[in-house]
Amino acid sequence: MNIIRLKTLTFLCIIVFSFNGLIFPQTYLVSMKKLDEVKTFVNSESKLYKSQYERLIRSADKMVKDKMLSVVDKGRIPDSGDKHDYMSMAPYWWPNPETEDSLPYVRKDGERNPGRLEISDHSYFSRATNSIFELSLAYYLSGNKKYAEKAVQYLNYWFLDSKTKMNPNLNYAQAVKGMNNGRGSGVLEGRGLIFIVDALGVLKHAGGIDDNTYLGLKKWLTQYLKWMLESKNGKSEYKAANNHGSWYDAQVVSYALFVGDTVTALKHAQRVKERIENQITIDGKQPAELVRTNSYGYSFFNLEALAMLSRLSENLNINGWNYSTQDGKSMIKALEYMYPYALNETPWPHQQISERGKDGPARVFLYAYFATGEKKYYQAALSVKNNDLHDIIELLYL
Repeated sequence: MNIIRLKTLTFLCIIVFSFNGLIFPQTYLVSMKKLDEVKTFVNSESKLYKSQYERLIRSADKMVKDKMLSVVDKGRIPDSGDKHDYMSMAPYWWPNPETEDSLPYVRKDGERNPGRLEISDHSYFSRATNSIFELSLAYYLSGNKKYAEKAVQYLNYWFLDSKTKMNPNLNYAQAVKGMNNGRGSGVLEGRGLIFIVDALGVLKHAGGIDDNTYLGLKKWLTQYLKWMLESKNGKSEYKAANNHGSWYDAQVVSYALFVGDTVTALKHAQRVKERIENQITIDGKQPAELVRTNSYGYSFFNLEALAMLSRLSENLNINGWNYSTQDGKSMIKALEYMYPYALNETPWPHQQISERGKDGPARVFLYAYFATGEKKYYQAALSVKNNDLHDIIELLYL
């Protein structure tokens, strides 16, 4: 990821997570209040937010020119025979060296098989969700219709157009050759849809999306939510006791809020308490993540999912950051456990075979700061990130 993209996403994360969005129920992460504040400044003589805004616009300008790609552009066909079905390969599974046909594949946790890139759906989907979200914010802040037009065009291309749309399922995600043609773990790859939900809210609030597209996406997400709740793969993720389960609940809450299924949204929002009870120990460790070969990264990845679940659940008056079990398990306890390792005060005592990422830990510390007001978490976010995060100081305080 290049520097411009990192800085742009930092800007977006601050807009998303710094204020509660209850005033405008059509967005659940993004605060329309914060967006309006930024818009006021970027349209004035003030320098506040200027550099961050300009980076966002440069990024959006590039996206306007980018060619759209969807699931039908992959070079492979799923077992269903329908290219409209999303498909991908499990990242940590490799050809079996002990069999002539290399099957069944064998797992090497933390080691990504480059062969997975032969199927393009995962990368194209990530590109689409990121682009639609950033374009929606660029439109809202600038008022330039070209950004909304591109976002709506992309929404139709990926989700609604009969020639290019993705079917509302992940039946064939994260397949393992010789074992299955898709599995529950693949549900994780749909988490970018959380940002599609808020992109739709931003566009709707600003009059940048037509009713047919908006209602079409609402129908699509209704079908997708039904698939998540009722399919074999979805039910498998529901039971997952690690980061997969946490991300599953975050997704369900987002989609259920958007389509108006408050019963389902509330059920899964309350599961943040169950996940804290089952995934975090009294001393703050996350055992299901510590057994991984990239235990540091996955510990923060699960905390990020729980933080997002908590943020979404605030729309239902549930705050995971404030919750603690009777014996003291909590998200704060888990973050405090990670704190000295993230700041390099203490060497990480568990396995981490890949380079430690910085974006995830920085986002988690920012979530914690915005939820608790504890300044040391803000300082921790600055410490774990490269100089790109210095822009947060301008964005929030100057």
